[in-house]
Amino acid sequence: MRLRLIFFLMAAMAMPICSEGQEGLLPRATPESQGVPSASVAAWFDTLMATRSTEIHGAMLLRHGKVVGEMHPSPFGAEHGHALFSCSKTFTAAAVGIAIGENRLRESDRVAAIFADLLAHRGISDTLAALTVGDLLTMRTGIRPTNTIREREAEWLCRYLETEKAAMPGERFAYDSMATYALSAIVSRVTGMNVLEYLRERVFGPLGIDEAAWDSSPEGVTCGGWGLHLRTESMAKFGQLLLNRGAWGSRQLIPSEWVDKMMTVHVESAGYGLQMWECGHESAMRADGLHGQFIIVMPGEDMVAVVTQCCNSKEPGQKEMAALFRDVVPTLSDHALPESKAAKALAKKAAAYALPMAKGSATKGKNARHLGELTLMGDNKLGWEKTTIGQEGDELVVDVVKKDGTMASLRLGNGRWASTQVPIRFPPHSRGKVAGANSGFASPFTARGSYGWEGSDTLNAKILFVDWISGVEIRIDFGEEETWMLVKQNIDPKPFRIKLK
Repeated sequence: MRLRLIFFLMAAMAMPICSEGQEGLLPRATPESQGVPSASVAAWFDTLMATRSTEIHGAMLLRHGKVVGEMHPSPFGAEHGHALFSCSKTFTAAAVGIAIGENRLRESDRVAAIFADLLAHRGISDTLAALTVGDLLTMRTGIRPTNTIREREAEWLCRYLETEKAAMPGERFAYDSMATYALSAIVSRVTGMNVLEYLRERVFGPLGIDEAAWDSSPEGVTCGGWGLHLRTESMAKFGQLLLNRGAWGSRQLIPSEWVDKMMTVHVESAGYGLQMWECGHESAMRADGLHGQFIIVMPGEDMVAVVTQCCNSKEPGQKEMAALFRDVVPTLSDHALPESKAAKALAKKAAAYALPMAKGSATKGKNARHLGELTLMGDNKLGWEKTTIGQEGDELVVDVVKKDGTMASLRLGNGRWASTQVPIRFPPHSRGKVAGANSGFASPFTARGSYGWEGSDTLNAKILFVDWISGVEIRIDFGEEETWMLVKQNIDPKPFRIKLK
């Protein structure tokens, strides 16, 4: 571990520091000028697009602080933000480190002492009394992980701290997003600002990140362990900040010693640092989110890689990371490479990447008899009650009424993506059924849709929420006696059927 840290420090000292980024965009360069063969970047992008059980939404590669490759397959774009899920944890860890650097907090501080007023009438067990900020950071809380609290409760923090203990703090690693929520609550307690406000002032503002949104709890606390929403470029800026050991231009935004700690493995059995994971490649560490969101920081190569996607495999992102270390890293040079036409070919290829649209032809006479209102029978995962399908010019218009009374009108193009601003996303958020839970990211959402008829009785539709993560493919088979809708959500590998009338 000591050799690993020394290597990281030496690499960081040798690397150039980015400009302060107030202009909003990172500098761009040809891959060859930064010692990266364009063909290697293209090979990695091709692997991302060809990987099964995933839907790539964006990717970016930086070397020496410059963007050398980027893609956002249509209908996604660089302007769209993305749900980061547990990538959010790394940002919360940075906030904790800043608070420690400002002498507002220490790793050794007892959690029960920080919230003494909230716990005064509840009783404090020996295990809770021993719990420290450091235990939360390394996921060695001794608390038995559960999703019940954030799914059903209105009071998260105290209910979490009172949860049954499986061990003494510091003894066992158990991955638990609520531990990061507790860290977020601690930052709020010691700074007087929630984590989003705190990072906006100390990190996001200096990096030129102005679109950040973050879900909050019913208690009004930034969720911390999930719920952050950023663009690909903003993720890359944060990765570069970590690569720079917390420095951005002339400013030290995160204490350098704290970044070193974040990117050092503290739990060897799990490969876990401080709210980061090791990558199995030299000193590389990553922020890692559900469905394959990554910020990969590679000090040895002076490189940052970012991927956003919706992967529903059992090991999301493993093939994508393996391809990075296989296709790109071994080909790197310490010196600039001769410029060639390969860079232009890469840019052209990256601009042409696209996700598949719904198959089939535009509406014709025989299809028109199926337009109209359809009622969905029984409960369903979409939460829909009924839908009305109409035609306006060359677009289908799908009006949706959900069981909770909310409505949306979606436009679908044939052979192209039509865009609509809608007040709902589907599938609905998977966490938080209590009022006020996960409430930081407001509508409207941008939906891009396409459709196609197969024959006269089958309608295919595909809808992607390009500023979120979710999407859905729908196939409606209009039978003489029964009509069925087959639904496949991109976050779930198992399709389901709904009977219509």
